[in-house]
Amino acid sequence: MTALLFATALAMLLVGHLVRVARWMLLLRQIGRPEPGAGFLALSLAYVLNTFLPLRLGEIARVLHYAARTRADPAYVLASIVVERAFDVVAVAAILAGLPAAGVLSGGAALVWALAMAAVALGVLAAAVLLDASPRLRRLVWFAALPFNARIRVVVLDTAWSIREVLLESGANWARILGQSIAMWGLYLMSYRLLSLASGIGFERLFDIIHGTPLAPALLTTLRAGAGEAIPLLLYSFVPFALILGYALAARRTGLSLRGDISLLSSPLLYAHRSARARSRFLETEQYDGFLVRRFSGTGDLVADFEMHAIDDAVVQRMFRGGSDALTAMVRVGGALQIRKYARGTAADKLEAQHDWLARHAADLPVVRLATRSRAGRRFLYDMEYSPTSRDLFDVIHTYDTARGWGILQDVLAHIAAQHAASAGVDANDAIVARYAAEKITANLTAIRAAYPPFFERATVSVNGAEFDLALLDCLAAPGFLPPRLSLRGTADIHGDLTIENILADPARPGGWFLIDPNIGNVFESPLLDFAKLMQSLHLGYESLNRDATCAFAAGELTVPILRTAQYDLLYRQMVDWLTDRFGTEGVREIRLHEIVHYFRLTPYKFRKSTATGLAFLGCLCVLVREYVAEYET
Repeated sequence: MTALLFATALAMLLVGHLVRVARWMLLLRQIGRPEPGAGFLALSLAYVLNTFLPLRLGEIARVLHYAARTRADPAYVLASIVVERAFDVVAVAAILAGLPAAGVLSGGAALVWALAMAAVALGVLAAAVLLDASPRLRRLVWFAALPFNARIRVVVLDTAWSIREVLLESGANWARILGQSIAMWGLYLMSYRLLSLASGIGFERLFDIIHGTPLAPALLTTLRAGAGEAIPLLLYSFVPFALILGYALAARRTGLSLRGDISLLSSPLLYAHRSARARSRFLETEQYDGFLVRRFSGTGDLVADFEMHAIDDAVVQRMFRGGSDALTAMVRVGGALQIRKYARGTAADKLEAQHDWLARHAADLPVVRLATRSRAGRRFLYDMEYSPTSRDLFDVIHTYDTARGWGILQDVLAHIAAQHAASAGVDANDAIVARYAAEKITANLTAIRAAYPPFFERATVSVNGAEFDLALLDCLAAPGFLPPRLSLRGTADIHGDLTIENILADPARPGGWFLIDPNIGNVFESPLLDFAKLMQSLHLGYESLNRDATCAFAAGELTVPILRTAQYDLLYRQMVDWLTDRFGTEGVREIRLHEIVHYFRLTPYKFRKSTATGLAFLGCLCVLVREYVAEYET
């Protein structure tokens, strides 16, 4: 009779494990098709180890075994077990609350168990739900993870975020999961009851040994009472593991699959429509780790905002550091690579205007092909086609003969000039030109002074060994300087940021090139601004300066490396000849003025990036002003 009771208790335990595995696989659905065989073996292994180890450390072995066998994310597997345990305590609380009426447990013990378990479960579930919405809760997790090294810290953050994902993903199946939990624990409790009758250990004491003393191994607790209690518990723990291990070995030889064994409990259709995990949105693990650190530490920069609001439909392949307030990333949407641009706040308005300019000129200029766009409140993004055959014009200029570079550049100049003529507007009046000078020179000089006061402590500074009178900057910023020197006041629908870095060479395109990243909102939309932007690139080597702006400033002396290459020098002279033929010497002089304005506009922004970069661009501004004054104002 005792042997029959023991065998029946084991059978019910195995069936309970089977229901637990079915439920667990449902919680793991975000990381792929379930592997019930590996799950069953991992679960039984944990059950054995918890007999010998304190703190339920067998669950760690369960995580590691399943993750190793299936190559799943260990943090997500651990998170699934945390959620699973939360459902456990809800189910057990419901069952235990009814046991006193059945005379199985005393009313006081059952009530304490029910309340304690319900409180723990509700706390875990509420924290998981609130994690995304509560910066304070995320910061609390962040501070809890700080004492650990960087690798363990990321695991803690990953687990916390994954608990949220597991819980939200299982939301549509909560009723099913709770039902499985109640059925599973009903089987477990009946198994414990039969084991109690077979072993002579009281039910309440048996339950406390198995589940109520996490700080001490169950085996240690029973050994204190003698081998008579320990042996049945050891058999009860080992036999299921031995049976499941035997099944796993047999399945490996015969091709049997446990997936079919749980099909009645967990339909494969439940795994067909999984929502994407945050991890799946990043190609590289390091990108996801960075996302976790930014999310939990409270970083509110544009990258963190992009990660939370702009990649639900995409996988991030790479992020680029641009020269604007928009973020640019290569993403995979469906099966296609695209370049995604994203901005928030006032920068979102500029980005939307940029998209609209490209869409507007898709038929009359070689511009990048657009894919999708999206506006959500103060956030905007659009996708551009990724062309695997395209290359930066900078690279083409410096890796091929300059004749090819000039051929592309000359074609760009001709197309832009034609577009200016086709979109010509009314001439700018004095008020517009005065506003242009005030906003782009005077206001920016004030911002430059505020960004780095030490540069303006003396009347003159030495820039690359030549004295520069700082009063010249004030002279250009005076209200009466710029307007009378700008006689070419025509307007057009200009590109506005026609630097070399915004021209891509592409042999697959009809003209061999296309444009990206226009800049709208220049106050004075003069066609000369486009030519001045090309001056900005070629005159002082803007692209190289933008990539490596190193400089030194001390005791009124600033050293700035002028990084213009021999190729840029040749193209600069060819472009000046082209512009002189088209606009004359006076036209080139005005283009040079607009180039200076561009550097006034750039420098405060570069100071916001870093002091070294800001100083480098301020030095270039001084060089340009000195050259202009020497050539045209003396």
